Amino acid sequence: MNPVEATAGDLDTVTGILAAAFQDGDLADWLIPDPGLRRGVYPPYFAMLATHAITHGHVDLLGEEACAVWYDTTPAPPIEDYDQRLAVITGPALHRFQALDQTMQSHHRGGPHAYLAFLAVVPGRQSRGHGSVLLRHRPARPAYLEATGPRNRALYARHGYRPLDPYRITADGPCLYPMLRPEEPAPAEAPALTETAALTETAALTETAALTETPAPIEMPALTETAETGSRSRRS
Repeated sequence: MNPVEATAGDLDTVTGILAAAFQDGDLADWLIPDPGLRRGVYPPYFAMLATHAITHGHVDLLGEEACAVWYDTTPAPPIEDYDQRLAVITGPALHRFQALDQTMQSHHRGGPHAYLAFLAVVPGRQSRGHGSVLLRHRPARPAYLEATGPRNRALYARHGYRPLDPYRITADGPCLYPMLRPEEPAPAEAPALTETAALTETAALTETAALTETPAPIEMPALTETAETGSRSRRS
């Protein structure tokens, strides 16, 4: 199965994947301690984020099982009426969602990069390579993300992401672990062959060829048998 870029018609699928994947995620108990309340908040919350990402970013979709949400270097426009909508959706948990947004924004890396906002795999399909497929699908460099725990940190490290300094969302809140995939250097071009080097190389090749040529047969007296000579070439 190969990832495809989601369109507006895939909104429900993307929302369902995100809500299911993060229902019991690393930050879930801190954001909304009540699992039942969380199940009511996450679908509209992620629908708001997914709508924006499909319009202004890139959402790579792997069937109905996994998705990756990317944004380009150019800052995307803000979500319309975000503060008001967030308050309506999250209710009494608003202050923690606000703290999460503010802290992540204050620590976000500057400079050109692609940003992986979410990598989500539904429960029951995790640890089967879906995340790796999505990470390999869009090899933007450099790229930045925030990992939330040891499991996804290990996944990202296997794909070339390097850890930066972790930080806490609040003084008594969970940690986030920013990671950066640096830009790979362009392949070095072979140096031009100078005239001196060219002459030296030609001379070396000529000498080698002369040494490895099969010597001319030696004429033997008529009463003796002719000995055949053979040569073997060695390939390095």
